[in-house]
Amino acid sequence: MSKKHTSNELISNFPDWNNLIDKYIYVECQVEQMGDDLKIDINNMLADIIFHFASCVKVKDGWEIATSTSHGRFSLFSLVRSKKLCTEIRFGIDQDEFYMTSNFAAAPYLKNMDDAFWVDMLSLLSLGRFEFIEDAAPQMNKKSEADKIMRHNKSQLFRLIRNYLFLEITEGDTADLGKIELYWPIKTPLLTILQNGATAFEKIYRINYALYRAEYLCFRNEVRKSQNR
Repeated sequence: MSKKHTSNELISNFPDWNNLIDKYIYVECQVEQMGDDLKIDINNMLADIIFHFASCVKVKDGWEIATSTSHGRFSLFSLVRSKKLCTEIRFGIDQDEFYMTSNFAAAPYLKNMDDAFWVDMLSLLSLGRFEFIEDAAPQMNKKSEADKIMRHNKSQLFRLIRNYLFLEITEGDTADLGKIELYWPIKTPLLTILQNGATAFEKIYRINYALYRAEYLCFRNEVRKSQNR
């Protein structure tokens, strides 16, 4: 587990971290061109940052942390995994951007979410470049006509709901719906990354907790019903 750092301790690392970022840019953001020491140093930076994000969330949960030596040609990332929700949030560096990404804890329960859930989702727009990334999509012959009507939409939230409905209606399975991602240009001031990233991490955790809670309540109710029969 990465050591917990105060904000001031992290800020004191900014000169060294900016130097690492410059080195990453110098090798044209290609992980395969890096020496092992640079990979390790960048992974340690990412691990410190994401563990700081996790430590800012005041919940009764535990965290497991892991790093990747590489993810594809350009990307390095560290992740924390929630012991309660069994979901992970990644924070990484990929070409000319930092990013944060998470799958949905229990995507089939999106239909159970209240307005507060969707407010949290929309609030991510103010914290970075927010995108919904599809992991699965209905067979093209099943959605082609509807897709012709709706494929040019510009709303990430609309794309999320659209994909959920397509999968629910045509496939009956939304478990692999997709993930939410936020991006920041690589030269974004590190203080902005710390501040916006911590807020985004908390909101993503709340989004996943709401889904986890809905799944848990549904399972509990089913158990009670079976016991009363």
